Amino acid sequence: MSFKRFPSVQFLWVPIFLITILIASSPAQAATQPMVQQGYLDLRNWSFPEGGSVQLRGEWEFFPGEFTFPELENRGKTISVPALWNSFMDTSGPMGPFGYGTYRLSIDLGNNTDILGLKIPHTATSYSLYVNRVLLAQNGQVGITPNTTIPQWRPQVITFVPDTGYLELVVHMANFAHIKGGMWQPLVLGSPQQILFQRDMAVALSLFLFGSLLSMTFYHIGLFIFRRKDRSILLFGLLCFIIAMRTILTGEVFLTTLYPQLNFEFHATVEYLTFSLTIFVFALFIFNLYPEEVLPLLRKIIILICLGYSVFIVFFPLRFFALFLQSFQVLSILTFGYLAVILFKAIRKNKPGARFIGAGLLILLASLVNDILYANRIHTFYQLANTFPFGLFLFVVCHSFVFADKYNRALGTAETLTLELEDKVNTRTLELEEANQKLYLASIKDSATSCYNRQHLIQVIAKENLRFNPPEENLKPIYSVLYLDLDNFKYFNDTMGHLAGDLILRHFAALLQKISRSSDNIFRAGGDEFIILLPATGTQGALALAERIIEELAARDSFRTELEEFLGRPLKLKDKHQLSCSIGIASFVSEGVFQLEQLIHLADKALLEAKRKGKNRTAIAQ
Repeated sequence: MSFKRFPSVQFLWVPIFLITILIASSPAQAATQPMVQQGYLDLRNWSFPEGGSVQLRGEWEFFPGEFTFPELENRGKTISVPALWNSFMDTSGPMGPFGYGTYRLSIDLGNNTDILGLKIPHTATSYSLYVNRVLLAQNGQVGITPNTTIPQWRPQVITFVPDTGYLELVVHMANFAHIKGGMWQPLVLGSPQQILFQRDMAVALSLFLFGSLLSMTFYHIGLFIFRRKDRSILLFGLLCFIIAMRTILTGEVFLTTLYPQLNFEFHATVEYLTFSLTIFVFALFIFNLYPEEVLPLLRKIIILICLGYSVFIVFFPLRFFALFLQSFQVLSILTFGYLAVILFKAIRKNKPGARFIGAGLLILLASLVNDILYANRIHTFYQLANTFPFGLFLFVVCHSFVFADKYNRALGTAETLTLELEDKVNTRTLELEEANQKLYLASIKDSATSCYNRQHLIQVIAKENLRFNPPEENLKPIYSVLYLDLDNFKYFNDTMGHLAGDLILRHFAALLQKISRSSDNIFRAGGDEFIILLPATGTQGALALAERIIEELAARDSFRTELEEFLGRPLKLKDKHQLSCSIGIASFVSEGVFQLEQLIHLADKALLEAKRKGKNRTAIAQ
């Protein structure tokens, strides 16, 4: 099977690399190290530079119910470390979680009297540590009653110089706050460099996770501010924040390094609350991503139990709400199993991002199960303790691919929409230009004849006057105007109707456009009158055009064929009613100021002269 089918796998080398560093920085596994037996550890042949640090795990001596510095010949009972003392059998039965006692370990270093380092993890829940009966470390305050005991969780590192080749470690420990008591993690002995390196690497990893998750918190909450419709973004941001806080409350408990006097009850409450709220917010996150796959009843049950336990944590002390932790841990595993079913359905339906989120969920579920197993001391490999924040970090990595995929899809959609929008804009622009052109033509052309109207004539007069005043050098403007009027048009309009009159006007306008040049401009002056502007045309050219118009109109026989087809009957006309055309001609061929409106006026006067002389003729203005 190729990993190319699962792109998220290719990027898991980063967390795997970090895990490798963490394990490499840890002491050698117990199977290769000397073990504590009957309260005694033989390190005479052990070299810390070559063999590494040593976990002080095995059978420690234990003196329940007393704080003492026992003599060597006074041997106590043995107890496993790391382990809880809850099930340790005292004379009266199991010791239970609450109580106090003394741990002792004798170590034979032989001739090794170099400076040593000791890494002390947090224990349940207060201790005083003595090396050769000298107090070197203290966590909280040990006591024989709850009132005289001050619990605290704060891992420590100490260095010391053995005064002999023999070490006696005595730990006075008391617990009246937590339902689990005893030394649940092993102490680690080694050179100062080894111990400090292990502590620094663990702190660095914790802060790396804290910083990464906190930055993701700010990123997603900021993203939600600008995109409030997607609640999953807010939920994911809250999830990152909760786990970020958990990373500094567990493991190396970096928060107690910043605030050594942090109240233990408050510390424990917030730590447990981060666990219950993680399950709650993560479930809401998945429910919000794939609501169609969620059963409403199970959704309500999970939400109510998570919220209920969270409220219980807030209002009750640790010794009470911790009693229900195991039950809630089982519920959390079942919840994650149900979330996996939801994601499996989403994957089968090929929903976007479901494969990446499913891979991240499996990693997160594995880390959750691992932490639950360690919390209940089913396994005691403390290097793999507190992996849940790291599991969420890997989930964030997987989820980042979902965002990348969403961004890629959104970008592709945006590009497609942009292209479609550009096409629509171009199309609408062309349509608008066409509409504007139609509106413009409608504003300058006569609707009945498609000739230019009088309003446009006024504009043309102003432009032509500007064009020829003053005239270009060595250029005398030559310009002519025809003023036309249809003879006997009123007869056709009155006897046959206005529609018949409009038909004559259309055909006459078409006739003018057919025989005119493209440089000539034809205007309907009103009624049955037309004006033709003839640039660069002298009197003879204008006269020739006018005579041709009269001839073409006569050849059409008053548009008889068109009228008969329109009226649906034969058309009989007397000679005096025949349609003809009178034309007045005016030309500008001399020097002086060119005034087109004056030229049109002269052509109009010439038209009246043609009418006076008997119609169907031309007249030239003098």
